[in-house]
Amino acid sequence: MTDTPTIHQALNAVMRQVTKVSKSQKNNHFGFAFRGIEQIMEATAPAFREHGIIGPVPTVLDMKAEGSGKTRTVILTVQYEFVGPAGDVLSTVVLGEAPDTIKALSIAERIALIQVLHIPTSQRDADAPPPNTTTRARLQNRAAAIAKANGWQQDGKPDWDRVAAEYTEWSQGAEITTATDAELKSFLDSIEPKQTMKRGQ
Repeated sequence: MTDTPTIHQALNAVMRQVTKVSKSQKNNHFGFAFRGIEQIMEATAPAFREHGIIGPVPTVLDMKAEGSGKTRTVILTVQYEFVGPAGDVLSTVVLGEAPDTIKALSIAERIALIQVLHIPTSQRDADAPPPNTTTRARLQNRAAAIAKANGWQQDGKPDWDRVAAEYTEWSQGAEITTATDAELKSFLDSIEPKQTMKRGQ
């Protein structure tokens, strides 16, 4: 019998220390707040060292690229292993999507750490549904109209899975269910079809 903690016990100890990581970084192009990989690592690495955890150690299971040039997207399926002080392992598989491989790996690692350690933001619980407000209802109606304009429909209804996937790509890995009103508005601004002036108008 040994007193050396298992990987599950060690990760639980980390979870008790790292209780939240705020969205304090800002995307200058789109204006939304997010939590970058450096921010997540700064919060978790000291606790990992303290509790004897090695990782996350990545293994790329699958890689594919879509599009080219400015529209190129790299999609990685990555397995991450967390090795405990007793040598036992916990693994998780996540997706990372970005314009290049390095960024896709960074996004995948950030997602793995957030999911395994269940790290919320300081704004509100990441699993809590957005408040049902008049503003939110207007944004949802606008999202439905934009989905229709972009042809994102199934059986005559908005394809919400497509909208959610577009948001995840736009936000570098976040879920649309955690979006604030301001983040959702910025996202909709970015996907709204651009209107072109016809001759004579």
